[in-house]
Amino acid sequence: MSGLRRVGAVGAASLVLWTREVARLLGTTTRAVRIGASLGGVLAALFGLSLALVAGQQLTAEVPAELRSSLVRTSFAAAALTAGLVAVVLCVSAPARTALQNLLDLLPVSRAEARIGQLVPVLAAGLLYSAALTSTSVVVVVRTGSGPGGIALGLVAYALLLLVALVVTVGLFSLLQTAGRSWVRLPAPYAA
Repeated sequence: MSGLRRVGAVGAASLVLWTREVARLLGTTTRAVRIGASLGGVLAALFGLSLALVAGQQLTAEVPAELRSSLVRTSFAAAALTAGLVAVVLCVSAPARTALQNLLDLLPVSRAEARIGQLVPVLAAGLLYSAALTSTSVVVVVRTGSGPGGIALGLVAYALLLLVALVVTVGLFSLLQTAGRSWVRLPAPYAA
């Protein structure tokens, strides 16, 4: 089994454990949790699309260069902030690493593959929710872009910004969680 397949297997196990943990905490079924997460994604997409439509109607083609640059910077900053907030919410709701780590120690995967696999569901859900909620940035890039090359470059920069914001936020959250457990000696449930 290749490393990528092992990471995928750990990610799938982590997602199942996460779903069960949320269902247990809310006193409901895993099916209800999946439906709720899907409904939340659809609502986030609808909210993002409605904001994008409003933003698209407000932007005209004759935007001055100074204002164009400011609009792109502001929309990218809002996208990074939104991605960070989504990542924090997902990290807080993810199951404790200790319960999953005990299970993963029994499997033939390395520590790096196990840790990356645990983060895959958080990053994937974060990317989907963040992209849905920050679709106004796409409209700003398309409306203020200079030609197809500039628009493509802006969209790639937007996608990379979301991914970097999510990875940095999840990484900082993991560092703070580890520091809380080891230096301050917080119990695992309180460190998360």
